[in-house]
Amino acid sequence: MIITLTKDSSEIEACADIWLQASLAAHDFVSPDFWHGNYSAMKEQYLPGSDLYLAKEEGTILGFAAINQRALEALFVQPTSWGKGVGSRLLRHVQNVHAELRLAVYSKNSRAVGFYLHHGFTVSKEQTCPHTDELEVVMLWEKAES
Repeated sequence: MIITLTKDSSEIEACADIWLQASLAAHDFVSPDFWHGNYSAMKEQYLPGSDLYLAKEEGTILGFAAINQRALEALFVQPTSWGKGVGSRLLRHVQNVHAELRLAVYSKNSRAVGFYLHHGFTVSKEQTCPHTDELEVVMLWEKAES
């Protein structure tokens, strides 16, 4: 597996597809209409405006991480690749590149909350997502000083 940066429009579209599939699979507490309704903005604005790291194997994108001003705005893995270390590899890579990261994750997504806690993030606060009215956990990570 390799990790690369991209601005390629076909790769961005593939990431938007992964985002949609993974969002639908991991967030059954949010209406599918929300995810479908935000697909175009994800593909045309959000992902192209981020530093987009791809996890690829044999040319196939398995997952991605989107970073924007020290915020881990998205880390999504193709559902068929869940539990195979793709997300961990992506996260370790961006942790090596950045000195600090922050993110917000739905509280009901306990798998993701546990994943980030396992990778050294700490809970900063709780807030309500303005788009879905769901409770989110804001998490922070800082590189240990050596």
